[in-house]
Amino acid sequence: MSSGVIDITETVEEARKTFVDYAVAYIFAQAVAVPGLQWLSLPIISTMVKFLIERIVGSLSKSAVMLAFFTNTILRKASQAVDFTDAVKARLALPPTASDEEYRAHEEAQMVAFRRLATVTS
Repeated sequence: MSSGVIDITETVEEARKTFVDYAVAYIFAQAVAVPGLQWLSLPIISTMVKFLIERIVGSLSKSAVMLAFFTNTILRKASQAVDFTDAVKARLALPPTASDEEYRAHEEAQMVAFRRLATVTS
């Protein structure tokens, strides 16, 4: 990090790799679940099939649209993390004389911010 610039290249690449890993596992599991395709789970064949799936999904994951998706997801989650930490700070900054309603409102805001951060589809 230099001069206020944050480089998220590695984070985007890690998100892409994680996506590929999960996609390969999901697609392979779905293929093996199809009646008559259980032979795909044989040791040597499963290695080859997973390699092919990984190559295809890996190529697709490097497209501009997917990289934009990964970047957008990271930026959105970073923003949600800031919202959550701000909500926690606001709740902790409440004076001891704060009413139960004020405390409850800040606690609710913190939980809403946490739910947004923790969910994948927000």
